[in-house]
Amino acid sequence: RESRHPHIKRLTTAGITAFLNKWRETPRTRKHYKAVLSKIYQVAIEENMVEKNLVREIKLPKSHSRKKRIRVWTVEAIELFAQTADAIGLPNVGTAVVIAWDSFRQTDIFLLQEPRDYKDGKFRFFTSKTQELVQVRASARAVERLAKRPKTQLLLTVNDLTKMKWTKD
Repeated sequence: RESRHPHIKRLTTAGITAFLNKWRETPRTRKHYKAVLSKIYQVAIEENMVEKNLVREIKLPKSHSRKKRIRVWTVEAIELFAQTADAIGLPNVGTAVVIAWDSFRQTDIFLLQEPRDYKDGKFRFFTSKTQELVQVRASARAVERLAKRPKTQLLLTVNDLTKMKWTKD
């Protein structure tokens, strides 16, 4: 008598594909079902029940194939951000965003110190990734913001509200 579930020898690629397509709207679930089926096939091969893993022949569409919309900030958006940060009492945050936008990678901002790394309108720093010494001319906007703050501090000092040091996180 035939049970509800067919024997693994009777499964076909078309049947497995139809089964997996039941979860077309939930790609992660479909991917998990495919992985479990593939493991079942591997056991069946080891037990000499079947010769090949039919599941490996099935290609699923990538679940992350939807293109995410990327928003690149405009110069105007950077200016507005910096002005807003100033207005709410976080001038260091506005300055950090301006420096990151105008000059170099964000992770390096937290390591900058004056006068060691900012002098005569230029940033000098070792990149965090390659440890290469790089010199970048500060933009007029960055120079203006940096001129408004005390000269004896890190470029990005403590959080103005919490009084704790900023970190990459």
